[in-house]
Amino acid sequence: MSAPSFRRATLADLPTLLELFPLYYESDHLPYDAARAESAIRLFLSEPAFGRLWLIEDSTVVGYLALTFGFSFEFGGREAFVDELFVRAECRSRGYGSAAIRYALDECAREGLTAVRLEVTGHNPRARDLYRRLGFRDFGRSLLANPIPSDPR
Repeated sequence: MSAPSFRRATLADLPTLLELFPLYYESDHLPYDAARAESAIRLFLSEPAFGRLWLIEDSTVVGYLALTFGFSFEFGGREAFVDELFVRAECRSRGYGSAAIRYALDECAREGLTAVRLEVTGHNPRARDLYRRLGFRDFGRSLLANPIPSDPR
């Protein structure tokens, strides 16, 4: 692996993202809705205040990292959440994930964010170990979600 580069995704990258997103969802055992994903990507890329979506490149696109922005009173300011980090299966264990997280941490520091959070599933101990090596700590809390239906009727 040469050093990967990171490029902010644009709408011109939509076909590549629509190729990668279902691979991520499959690898993380999540249901995938192509129309919903495309709509979400378009919305996210249209508003920089939502966060950053970077393509991980090394002569070709090997993955992506999606970082969303929020605010934390606990950490005293704007924070980021690693919503998705995906590296193609054939490119894993080559340092791309580590490089992407380091890049995101540097960019967050440059933009004045106060913390970066993420979630890791129990079926992915390699990712948990990676994040711990990169300085992430388990605060002994559970991340819960309550998806709100688009049509609450």
